[in-house]
Amino acid sequence: MFLSDLKREFYDVILGKRVLIFVNFDVDAIASCRILQYLLLCDSISYSIVPVQSQNDLISAYKESCEQSNHIILINCGGTLDIVETLEPSEEKIFYIADSHRPYDVCNIYNDGQVCILGKVNEKEDIPTYEDIFGNDDDDDDDEGSNPSDGEANGDGDDDEEEVRESKSKRQKLDPAEMVMRRREKRLWHEKRKEILFNYMQFSFYSSSTALLMFELAWKLSRDSNDLLWWAIIGVNEQQLLGKVESKTSVLDNGKLQSHMIRLAHLSQHGGESTGTKDALYITHEKDLNLSMYRHWSLLESLKYSPQTASHFQLWTLKGEKKLNEFLAGLGLPLSQCRQKFNSMDIELRNDLRAIFQKKVEKYDLEDLVEYSFNSQYGFRPKNSASDYVYALIALLDSAEKDKDPADAFHDALECLSNSKMDAVYKGIELAKLQQMAIGKEVHTCLDMGHVISAGPCLYAVIQDGTPDAKYYGYPHSLLMLGQFLLKAHISRARGRGLRARELPLIISAPSASRPSHCLLLGLPPLSLDSPKNLIGKAFEQAAENTQTEITSVFFDSSVIEINSECRTNFLDSLFSLLE
Repeated sequence: MFLSDLKREFYDVILGKRVLIFVNFDVDAIASCRILQYLLLCDSISYSIVPVQSQNDLISAYKESCEQSNHIILINCGGTLDIVETLEPSEEKIFYIADSHRPYDVCNIYNDGQVCILGKVNEKEDIPTYEDIFGNDDDDDDDEGSNPSDGEANGDGDDDEEEVRESKSKRQKLDPAEMVMRRREKRLWHEKRKEILFNYMQFSFYSSSTALLMFELAWKLSRDSNDLLWWAIIGVNEQQLLGKVESKTSVLDNGKLQSHMIRLAHLSQHGGESTGTKDALYITHEKDLNLSMYRHWSLLESLKYSPQTASHFQLWTLKGEKKLNEFLAGLGLPLSQCRQKFNSMDIELRNDLRAIFQKKVEKYDLEDLVEYSFNSQYGFRPKNSASDYVYALIALLDSAEKDKDPADAFHDALECLSNSKMDAVYKGIELAKLQQMAIGKEVHTCLDMGHVISAGPCLYAVIQDGTPDAKYYGYPHSLLMLGQFLLKAHISRARGRGLRARELPLIISAPSASRPSHCLLLGLPPLSLDSPKNLIGKAFEQAAENTQTEITSVFFDSSVIEINSECRTNFLDSLFSLLE
């Protein structure tokens, strides 16, 4: 059941009650959680936050915590599962789902009251009608209920026995021809239902950011502020940075955020907020360099480890490094300046950097190197972009520290979203730089050693256990960034064969960080597709069924799974045959 009026149908209902919040391990979910946490604190609503990474985590966490509250909020988790069947809750439990994963499970959509989905129905998602999925279920009991051996009539008294007798009497009045027709109609209906469900469920994808949804709830409650808007911006930017949503969705979401930014700035100028400069947060939307963390790095390192420029210049080769030096010379940027930390560059050069790149990007076919970006600044502190925060949060979530508990990593990331915890942000950025360098070096190694292999219907690459810096790739976010970087670099290197490579998905595998005997498998859609909709998740499920392999969906995304390393070869063989 969809709740379109979030204030009346959701927030007013949980006022004065204790709530239990399950949160997925992604940046959008953490930003959403931080906004909701602020709203709950404003109204003195007690709550518990439980981070979960998979369906198994959700089931076990629910069993441990379900007694705390009858109102349960699921952030970026649970939408693609049949919640009632999975968690088997008592009738008084009410679930509120705020999830950007798609498609929603149809049982959640048509559950009347116990499962509530926050947000409006999106007609573009082609949700099947109730009649197509459940419309003939009532007739099933009439045709198949002649055998009451399941105990339905044995312990429910005379009323149930009377219903069974009436059902038998109705069937006896039907002549054989009519019964055959009814069975045929039912068979056809079930076949059509199966086809409709397959078409609806075959692609996994993402919708608009949940953080943006939570911010709009804060706006309707008149509790919005620049801090909350910045958290929403971070959630939206994570989806764009990791290529989770279509460009059209990104444009619409950025337009909404820009409107809110202008509105809040206007309120601030007219006395709606404090205009002090010491701790005030300023948000701007301006053209900026699309380079990884360049304000916290040297310009040369940022160019070297940003997927776009590294792939364009093929920086894993000596020729590519020479091209990059020629590019910088053409911009008029001395290498001595580019090797320094950004904050140590000449101030005039630093201030004119975007304009310098803007003049030359078209000549070098790098138009995407300068794009509009949201930036923030607390008082007189250095400016940070939304992508800086996203990289920092991902690095903290995917902490490669030995024996680091995932829940501690989650709370470290949540702590970043506070203007009093900038040290945590800078720590995350330093970790992110190490992570990005490890990914860049692994891409270089994979290309040099020919680890990207064409299996006919797809490309695949396996990061073996014992690989240097393998600890960075055992997490879904890091593996996703590695896969996207590797796919772009492989296509750039393929040259004449690049058109063929652009049409192939990539399957990448690495040892799991959480379970040493297991590995992660991640599927990326072809770069030639404008839409990031992914059918690999459905192929994973079918391959697991064919090989009788136990798989675990990670982060509630069907395109990322965890399997036993010993089963990987047979599983991949089955997967390749399915994709042909």
